[in-house]
Amino acid sequence: MIALNFIFPSTDQRIIKKYKSTDKIYQIKESLLGNLPSNINKNTIDYMRFFSMGKELSDANPLSAYPLPDPSQPMPIHVHLLYLQTARVTPMCCEFCYIL
Repeated sequence: MIALNFIFPSTDQRIIKKYKSTDKIYQIKESLLGNLPSNINKNTIDYMRFFSMGKELSDANPLSAYPLPDPSQPMPIHVHLLYLQTARVTPMCCEFCYIL
């Protein structure tokens, strides 16, 4: 088992969870969605990106594909959240033309 320390933007709250080395990054993202800090609304998240040691972690790779900086400490994962954009509909020249 590998401990991961998830670091979120705009909050000092961190989450530490353990995962198997064979777990793929997309599986870890799915499990993290159910355990987000209270100030983050999961319904507004469009996409989640993980970064560790200056590199983005690819969804298709297992956790074992990335080196642990110190096996005795949780691996730091910076979580970058992309939010859904609220569409503003503005009428253009006629009733059939709109800019979203």
